[in-house]
Parts: sequence; C-alpha cells; structure tokens
Amino acid sequence: MKIRNSAIALLIIVSAGTLLIAKNMVLTTPDGLKIMLKDDNTWVYENGKPSEIEKDFTVPVSNGKIILIGTDGTWGYVEKEIKDEEKLIKTDSVVGTGHSVNRDINAATADAQKQALRQAVSKMKNALHQLEIDDSKLEDCVKRVEKQVDKKEDFKQGTGWDVNIRMVLDKGSIFAVADCAKKIENDSTKAAAKKSKKK
Repeated sequence: MKIRNSAIALLIIVSAGTLLIAKNMVLTTPDGLKIMLKDDNTWVYENGKPSEIEKDFTVPVSNGKIILIGTDGTWGYVEKEIKDEEKLIKTDSVVGTGHSVNRDINAATADAQKQALRQAVSKMKNALHQLEIDDSKLEDCVKRVEKQVDKKEDFKQGTGWDVNIRMVLDKGSIFAVADCAKKIENDSTKAAAKKSKKK
C-alpha cells in the first residue's frame, strides 16, 4: 500500500513538474532568440529583453500545434503558419505593358492601360503564388498601390494615335498588393489566436 501511495505521489510531482514546464515554455524565434511563453498568454524574451518584434510570426511545436507570437506581446495557438513574405516573394518588380492604336487618343490610352493592368495582375499572381491570396482582389489592389506609369504617345498619319503604357510595381508595392489581397481567413486566424487559451 505504501508503494502504491508513493507511486501516486511521484506521479503527482511529475505531473506538477510538467505543468510548471508548460507554463514556462521556451521557444526559439526564427532569428535564434529564445522567448518564454507566460501563463497569461503574454511572452517575454528569456534574457529579459522587452517583448518587441516587427511582425507576427508562428512557431510549430509538438503534436502538430502552431503558436502565434504577436507584436502586441501576446501568444496563442493557431491552425495555420504565417508565411514569411520576404522569403516567399522573390520578385523585385512587376512590369505590365500595353499598346494600342486608335484615332481617338483617349480610347487608345484606355485600351493600353487595360492591357498593362491585365499583364501586371497576371505577373503579380505568379509573384504571389506561394501566399494565400484572394485572386479576385488582385486587380483592385494593383490599381490602389503606388506604381510608376510611363506613357508614350505618337500620332501616325493614316492610323491615328499610337500609345504605349508601361506600369512598374517595385518590391514595396508588391508587398502592399500582397497585404491588400490576403484572404480574410488570415485575419480571423490571428483574432482567434489572441482569444485562445493555453491548452
């Protein structure tokens, strides 16, 4: 009977130790820093450095679980990993071109702009293919972001206005489009993580 009671006591001690370790779980960030997850769903660097990061990130842990580390100093479980856009978007620029000839300069310009936009959206889709993007938002997002648009027009006797449009989106604009066209579920995943309690 004493042996059994000792075994139960040992099991309780081991369980308590396991809970204590779980409360003070230490994770390693993608850049190699160690962070401690607190019981109240906040986190701190193990070395006492303030809880400051530039963007949210996820860390896969045991049992297929994924932990979200938030810029606001909180953490929680999520179902999907956050993909590092800087590593997944390898394109430095996206260029769309359009060409049209018409006796009406406005019609030629509008047609060339549509072609350039269509081509830029198509190339953007390829550049962002590793991210969870809502393709139906891409065109509107490309229209909204800052981009360089060059226009060349020349009047040719007998044919009308010859218009060429070149639309260039740099790396910053590509990231802006990626952010604009993200699927909504990413936002709900983040919100769910903040509400989640440690399991």
